[in-house]
Amino acid sequence: MRKWFLDMSIANRLGLGFGALVFLIVIFGLSALYQMDRLKQQSDTLYHHPFTVTRSVDAAAIEALKIHREMKDLAHAIDRDKIRAHESQVSMHDEAALRHLETVKSRFLGDPQMVKKVYQLLIDWRPIRDEVIQLRLAGDLAAADAITRGKGAHHVALLENEFKGLRVFAARKASDSLANAESIMRKSTTIIGMTLAAAVLLGIAIAVPITRSIRIPLTRLDRAAAQVSKGDLDQQVVVTSQDELGRLSSTFNSMVVSIREQTEEIQRKNEENERLLLNILPGPIADRLKQGEETIADNFPEVTVLFADIVGFTALSDSVSPKDLVTMLNHLFTAFDESAHRLGIEKIKTIGDCYMAVTGLTVELDNPPVAMVVMAHEMHRSIDQFNAQHGTSLQIRIGINCGPIVAGVIGKSKFIYDLWGNTVNIASRMESHGVAGQTHVSEAVYKRVKDRFKVEPRGDIDIKGKGRMPTYLVNDDDSATNHHSPKRS
Repeated sequence: MRKWFLDMSIANRLGLGFGALVFLIVIFGLSALYQMDRLKQQSDTLYHHPFTVTRSVDAAAIEALKIHREMKDLAHAIDRDKIRAHESQVSMHDEAALRHLETVKSRFLGDPQMVKKVYQLLIDWRPIRDEVIQLRLAGDLAAADAITRGKGAHHVALLENEFKGLRVFAARKASDSLANAESIMRKSTTIIGMTLAAAVLLGIAIAVPITRSIRIPLTRLDRAAAQVSKGDLDQQVVVTSQDELGRLSSTFNSMVVSIREQTEEIQRKNEENERLLLNILPGPIADRLKQGEETIADNFPEVTVLFADIVGFTALSDSVSPKDLVTMLNHLFTAFDESAHRLGIEKIKTIGDCYMAVTGLTVELDNPPVAMVVMAHEMHRSIDQFNAQHGTSLQIRIGINCGPIVAGVIGKSKFIYDLWGNTVNIASRMESHGVAGQTHVSEAVYKRVKDRFKVEPRGDIDIKGKGRMPTYLVNDDDSATNHHSPKRS
């Protein structure tokens, strides 16, 4: 039975469950409608009879009380206009009381004579009130007062007594009807609750196996898919049925194996490409190229450019093998690269034994020229360490300038990220006109680092394309490197 159920198609299972649930809903709905109809009938009875009668009796009694008060005020009024005003109010309350009694007559559940008696008492009160009003208008105050205290007071007492009996009877009927309504409500609530409980239990009995047969394999697929989306390609789903989900699980397992094999191959290729790309370009520029940006050219209002040339390396190349030469140069440039990475400086390129770096492009620093001077100090230290290890006497000549530049990617194949502008040209002249073993800086750099390092003026020198310019040499000592490291912002 269970295998038959699991091998049934999901559409058939859902159809079976849906049909059963519709049947239960119809049964519950019919039961609820029947009980609601009973409640509606009782509600209509309460509204149209006991409670309406009670409210109407109270309203008529209040109007009668208002008539009595108006007659008292009329009995003490002297001004003729005030007497007429009270007379008008008496008539208005009289009509209102009779209207309420008409409602009582049409819906009263007790002896109609009780209502008729109250109604007639109101009618019989009219001539007494009219007599008092006429006497008051004629100025016979004593006669009007006598009637008010005599026949009038007696009539009001009769009315109050009859209203009281009418009110007691109507209230009792309302209470009985309300109790009956509450009884019907309780029974209806019990019946509806029992019907609903039965429908829910039967629905659960039908829905649970259907839900489990779909939920469990779906949950397995969902968990496996979530793990695959996180990169775990060793997932396999247990196949327990031959329905659509069973076939989907088998397909999923085959797909994961295929994706794993393809992903491993793609990963190998991507890693190779990424290493090659990052060896050529700064990370943010590489990202822009990967996103499809074809022409990359940016203006930078303030960067610091460093050029360095290893003095004596060309002569060294004549005395060592090509392999040893490349190994030595790689050793030096690797040390430069490590310093640049730690200080937030980007290497742009190397040409032979020349090294070019810049700061202020993609990494924000508190003071880029200071960072570049620290870089220059570390490059001198690296040369010293290299000489100590290899018994050589190399020196490095460094030039630094700061200012605006244009940076971009050149070419479609064998492309390169490069910098242009007077700032770059002057930095190159600072290096070429510099002193071996010294850091040669422009006036723009001097102004930004003079408070952080020991700087000596070199005097004005001829700079190709720029004429005579004041330049400076930065003292290279350990204290500067140790105490003036820049902070990234």
